[in-house]
Amino acid sequence: MRTTLAVLMVAGSLTAAPLAALAGTPGGTPAAAAKTAKAAQSGHATSGTVKSISDTSLVLTKSGKKHHEMTFQLDKSVQKDGAVAVGSHVSIRYRDDGNKHVATAITAQETA
Repeated sequence: MRTTLAVLMVAGSLTAAPLAALAGTPGGTPAAAAKTAKAAQSGHATSGTVKSISDTSLVLTKSGKKHHEMTFQLDKSVQKDGAVAVGSHVSIRYRDDGNKHVATAITAQETA
């Protein structure tokens, strides 16, 4: 009887450990955890007109109802597609690093 009870207790604790780990994830399911991880990796995207650009930063002017500027940090790993210059319309993929926007990819839109 003692052996059976001990086996049941061990089996129960082995079953409960993965369930406890899932309870700590957002939404409590592996799918919700995967969705949260994917959102963190994918970053953000925006578009606008290049106001200024240097080797280390790019200032983007966004038009519309909320006309404002965004500054992005640039480094050598930024993927650039097309001619990115002052006045060109671009799409930018970026990630937030603290209070800074770090560009990961810049695509210049072709003008007709």
